[in-house]
Amino acid sequence: MTSPLDRPAELSSPIPIQVLLALFGCFLVLLEGAFAQWQVFFVAAPLLVLAYVFYMNLFFSNQLSIIAAFLIGLFSELMFFETLGMNATALALVALITRWRSPILIHSDFLEIWSAFSLIVLFFSSFKMTIYLLAYLSLPAISDIFLQAGMTILLFPIFYVLLVSAASAGQFILRTRMDGRIK
Repeated sequence: MTSPLDRPAELSSPIPIQVLLALFGCFLVLLEGAFAQWQVFFVAAPLLVLAYVFYMNLFFSNQLSIIAAFLIGLFSELMFFETLGMNATALALVALITRWRSPILIHSDFLEIWSAFSLIVLFFSSFKMTIYLLAYLSLPAISDIFLQAGMTILLFPIFYVLLVSAASAGQFILRTRMDGRIK
């Protein structure tokens, strides 16, 4: 009689990978908070989670669900005491828009992807400003929002390269593991 601990984990199901990717999104929320503590990024911590949700829904739309993007946004709001539902709804909308545009963007060059991401950042920021305006009947510090959006857009190529490298490494590991199991 064998125990469940003696058998290897079943990786043919997409659910463990989806949970792992959602947890990585929550880790990026914490990393954003850590960047906000640095003097350089004090007001303008780059929106790493936004870049992550954009990238995942562009190239791996079946791996990071819209519900996972919503939950990552809720985690972000709870961690940083923001208006409940604002980031979550904005990230879910970003996931929907990116999935809608992915058939066109997936075959584009990097400059088109970067410009599409720039538009997504502007949409995200304007959506948050609109919700803030409706909730508090005043405008937030617009210069801080533009600084954060600009920092996110400028640092996107670096984060994009890191995500492409991580995706390539992950696919290599899974392919190697599957080849070893087949033999």
